[in-house]
Formats: sequence, structure tokens, C-alpha cells
Amino acid sequence: MNNQQENIMLIAHKVSTKTDYLGNGLYLTSPWVMSERRMHEYHDGIISLHNTKAGDSYIAGRIVNVINIGRVGGKNRVAFVFKRLNKTVRPEKVRTKYEATISETREQVRY
Repeated sequence: MNNQQENIMLIAHKVSTKTDYLGNGLYLTSPWVMSERRMHEYHDGIISLHNTKAGDSYIAGRIVNVINIGRVGGKNRVAFVFKRLNKTVRPEKVRTKYEATISETREQVRY
């Protein structure tokens, strides 16, 4: 198993980016498409939610748990539980700092 945590930006493209407040600074994201194998690589990483790939995050935090919801609509879905940080993630800085290792899809930027 890979012990190096990864960070992720989740981008809204006609999908819900709803978060639920659980208390004590903890939030739960709406379900996102991700394999069960891959989800473990984000525990203890940074998550940020964005309205566009170029826009700053409107919320960010440290991932404390990733919950496998299972297959919904033919795709595996996960939800992230995170502790909110007083932090703004700026995509242009991420792309510069992690240029060699960044991976982008339509709704997710991994770094």
C-alpha cells in the first residue's frame, strides 16, 4: 500500500458540491466518483472544493476519513469527511508547485 497521501481539488461541473456540517469543524461532501482502491490515498491529505478549475476554493480542509458508498449509477462513489482549515486553495499555485505530479480530470485535480 502506498503510504504517501495525496491532495485533491473537487470541481463542480454540473454536479452537486454540497457539504454537510457534522459539528466540531467536520464536514461531509456529497458523493464523488472514485475507485475503492484509490480512495485510501487521500486520508490525511488536503481537500478543496471549487466552482471552476480556475477559481479559488470556497472551502478546504484536512481529510480525516473517506467513506466508500458503493456503486451508484454504475460508478463507485465515495464521500470525504474533512476538518475545515482556515485556508484557500488557489489552483494556479497548485499547478505551479506540483507541475510534475499533477493529474487532472473533468471534476478532480489530484496533486
